[in-house]
Amino acid sequence: MFKLEQNYRSTQTIVSAANSLIGHNRGQIHKEVYSRRDMGEPISLLQTYSDIDEANAVMKCVREFRRNEQIPYSRMAVLYRTNAQSRAFEEVMRKASIPYRVYGGTSFYQRKEIKDVIAYLRLAVNLHDEEAMRRIINYPARGIGQTTLDKVFRSAAA
Repeated sequence: MFKLEQNYRSTQTIVSAANSLIGHNRGQIHKEVYSRRDMGEPISLLQTYSDIDEANAVMKCVREFRRNEQIPYSRMAVLYRTNAQSRAFEEVMRKASIPYRVYGGTSFYQRKEIKDVIAYLRLAVNLHDEEAMRRIINYPARGIGQTTLDKVFRSAAA
């Protein structure tokens, strides 16, 4: 058995906090992770009451880092525990006009089912939205072929 105990990325403060949490796991193979990096900043705890609350708090931190530390958005990352959390963060970042990119997963607004629902809503508001119509006309499958679609859209354009 080889224990990989040195953490090369995190500060000793972060590693010590992780060790104290991991120590509560039952059946854990004991190891003491360490870092040769400095202690680093103290850990701060932020209590929030909902996913939106949490995302707003993170967004405020992002803005403060940008304003006070002059850190560009492209040099920041927000890590979250589950893919389900991405939606709250995306909503808040969009509303605050903070550019973001989702890595290792699909952005909430890039998911097929979300694009489909948005297309239905766009078409309900604007019956002339050809892009939305093309997205939803054959979903669920209705057996409408490309030739028929082309005729329909040519006729509508005329």
